Amino acid sequence: MIKILLLIPLVLSFSCNSNQKIIANQNLEHVQSNCPNDGVCTFEASRQKSITISQSSLGEMYPEINNGDKILLKFEYKRNEIQNVMDSSYNEIIYIEVDPDNIEMNLKDSELENVKLIFARFCYCKGQTGYYLVENGNLSIKKVNGTSYQLSLEFKVSEVPQIISSIQEVFDFK
Repeated sequence: MIKILLLIPLVLSFSCNSNQKIIANQNLEHVQSNCPNDGVCTFEASRQKSITISQSSLGEMYPEINNGDKILLKFEYKRNEIQNVMDSSYNEIIYIEVDPDNIEMNLKDSELENVKLIFARFCYCKGQTGYYLVENGNLSIKKVNGTSYQLSLEFKVSEVPQIISSIQEVFDFK
């Protein structure tokens, strides 16, 4: 009987799995996503949006999402919060602004400023949160068939630690 009682928590811990959720917006359908097992990831591709990079009165950068003539790609990772622990939330967001007339691309390092590649980190990590322009990495978007595109991104942000350093997504224009 004691063995069975000890076995139940073990079985329950192996049966739990993180939710991996995908969001498709405005006639763009998502096909795949890679996500750490300890959280939830979403991918959105929104037409007729643009991103403006602004600065606060303290000199900190932040993006403003507006209606526009671009496609905005957004990948977000939200780590599962630890129960009964205050301030355990942790999020990372990656924004990429793409010209709908020139979706296919292969960019490296300083060329990433052409797509306003932004990394955001939000947590209770004093002095290590906020928005950062990505200046080191490789971004490739290639057409894989009639309406599908493969996004491949590998990047490094030097200002803060990061969990997400590569993204592989396939999305479809319908």
